[in-house]
Amino acid sequence: MYRLLDCIAQEHIYGLVAVAAFICVIGSVLSTHMSARLTQWKGRRRLVQLPLAGLITGATIWSTHFIAMLSYNPGYAHGY
Repeated sequence: MYRLLDCIAQEHIYGLVAVAAFICVIGSVLSTHMSARLTQWKGRRRLVQLPLAGLITGATIWSTHFIAMLSYNPGYAHGY
């Protein structure tokens, strides 16, 4: 547990961690909102909204992870 806290405190760029957290929160709210509204829609609209909800969820997960990876500074030259 202490290694995890030390890693976050010493080896990450705080601004990018904050951006990743912001995207995670906004994407989670949008995903939850879209998924909850799926029960209200019928027919073709529901068939369109279901993939959009999945796309928002997947993009949120990918973006949060990628930005968090960019914020990591291991102390030597690296690239993605």
